[in-house]
Amino acid sequence: MKKIIQSASLLIFSVVISILLAEAIARTVNPVPTKIMHFETNALEWNEFLGNNRFKKNSISIQTNGHFFADIFIDTYGTRVNSKDDINRKLSVVSEIAIAIGDSQTFGHGIANQDTWPSQLSKINAETILNFGVPGYGVYQYDRLIKSNIKKFNVTKVYIGLTDNDLCSATSENYKPNSIAKKQLTADRSHLNYLKRNTSEYLSRYTSIGNLISKAHQNFHKIKNSFSKTSIGSYLKNLKHQMTGSPSNKQHQKDQLSNGECLSSIARWVANISKHLQEKDIEVVITHIPNGLRLIDEINHNKSNIHYKAIVNKLSEMASDYGFTFSNPRNSIKEIYLSNSRERTSIILPVNSHNSYGSNKAIAETVHKSSLFKKM
Repeated sequence: MKKIIQSASLLIFSVVISILLAEAIARTVNPVPTKIMHFETNALEWNEFLGNNRFKKNSISIQTNGHFFADIFIDTYGTRVNSKDDINRKLSVVSEIAIAIGDSQTFGHGIANQDTWPSQLSKINAETILNFGVPGYGVYQYDRLIKSNIKKFNVTKVYIGLTDNDLCSATSENYKPNSIAKKQLTADRSHLNYLKRNTSEYLSRYTSIGNLISKAHQNFHKIKNSFSKTSIGSYLKNLKHQMTGSPSNKQHQKDQLSNGECLSSIARWVANISKHLQEKDIEVVITHIPNGLRLIDEINHNKSNIHYKAIVNKLSEMASDYGFTFSNPRNSIKEIYLSNSRERTSIILPVNSHNSYGSNKAIAETVHKSSLFKKM
């Protein structure tokens, strides 16, 4: 019995050592974040009016996920600035300013503030742009930020950065305070807690072997989906459904994209906020910020979401009727990716789908050109 226990212990020890060695080797070719993505929570506070967390005014903190460390400087007005020297800046109440509204793609997830599209656009246009973008925000927060800040400042222009996530954030289900964000202020962000809370997600994100397996699984499904569109694949798929009695479409699942709820709700909000601002003689510029990973998938696998495209096309069509400028940097970001040998870091960060300097530059330049074109 003692020998059996010793043999089992030795086997388990060998397996563990082998896995650790394999993980160490895998990380040399497929690096993964070493820290759980977080902001320093002591720089955040819950805001009842916005129904979400916000950065404390006059604060300095760090955002990190193990691959990058971005300094976060927040000024007297609650907007992100370049350095600690800008934290106490004072703006004249009569100075004409522009404000930028958006989520993490406008805030500048993982990059310095000077690399964000509002900051780059500010230099191109030689205008003051206050960056009110905050990670995790949606249309509910945008609406309140816009309406409250045009009362505080002499705002002449509002830039709104709508990401793919935002296109569904105006639905009745999503247009509300984010109570989950409040809990994040006291959440345990340790590796052990993440592993216990969501084991499969942790292994796929924070272990190199798990990440490689996840990528292989995704590629398998891409191949499977491509095959199912062939005549043989379609025949086998229908045959399986006939044998199992399972439907070919999961009609019981609610799809806000396909049923048009996302399109109608975001179009309604854009129309209302544009009208509200124009009544106050404030110029409105809306830019769609595409998801970088989805864009790469579209280029490399000729796979695109027709519902997202339909919403973006609808907003573009609305621009002339509702008097706002619409900017779509999609093609410019594509060009950057292709001209850099399809290197993902040319448009997004190495560890997630947030935009890198290149995409932010393309967004700023496209917004600038779109505004000039409208004035011609």
